Amino acid sequence: MKQKLNRNCLWIIKNSLWNLNSIFTLNIMNLFVTS
Repeated sequence: MKQKLNRNCLWIIKNSLWNLNSIFTLNIMNLFVTS
């Protein structure tokens, strides 16, 4: 049970990091497009 929970936490962290990364990339692209 604990092992499964741990894996879940890792997945959530990875997911949020990926989301942050894509948001950041989109913002950079937006800056280039608007400037």
